[in-house]
Amino acid sequence: MSPVCGPDKGDWIPIGENFGFDGYFSGRPIDENGNIDFYLIGGHKISGLYINNNKLAQGLFSILKGGSITALEIEGNVSGDGPVGLLAGSSHGFVGYIVTRGSVSSHSSAGGIVGSSSDQIGQCVNYADVTSDLGSCGGITSVIGLIQNCRNYGAITCTSNLGTVGGIVGTVKYGVRNCGNYGNVSGSYEIGGIAGLTCPDMGNIINCYNYGDIRLILPMSGDVKHGTAGGIVGTVG
Repeated sequence: MSPVCGPDKGDWIPIGENFGFDGYFSGRPIDENGNIDFYLIGGHKISGLYINNNKLAQGLFSILKGGSITALEIEGNVSGDGPVGLLAGSSHGFVGYIVTRGSVSSHSSAGGIVGSSSDQIGQCVNYADVTSDLGSCGGITSVIGLIQNCRNYGAITCTSNLGTVGGIVGTVKYGVRNCGNYGNVSGSYEIGGIAGLTCPDMGNIINCYNYGDIRLILPMSGDVKHGTAGGIVGTVG
């Protein structure tokens, strides 16, 4: 994407920036016989994605209003007010078989794949570093409906006094299953190798593992007495 966006060319304008994207998009390659590999993680590669502004819902796509986006590999650097993710700022549809590399930064919620999600994410891998200074963040997303079979290798950092941060997701709503984190996770409030926060009525974390370092850091100012950290979950309750 370097011919159309970059530090010297300006920002990529996210698909669906004004009205959202409500459809079905897949980057799965088709072989000479017309067959599609439905189990391929990643697909057509998009490199050089560049966004650096103070707008909301920033990513390759702005807001996924429904439908699905599957089978893409995205490399780039995306920064915005939030929610921010390499694939999409926020998602209300299915996201699957995505690979992301590069960096994501936000003044609010941030995720390596999508900034926030109310639906499902599955079979995704993030290698991008993710940072947030005023909200929650996770290697895959900041807030999730249901997430399955995902892995994170990027460093995840949240310096907000009230931000949840996890190797996979900041806050769990409906469940995390069969996910693994290999990246280091740092934060000032609720920090976990898989999730920063989950509650019994928010869904379970099942068959997940963490190999990353977990670091509780002091914020520049504010009350830190409630800071919690865990290998899997920072706070349950």
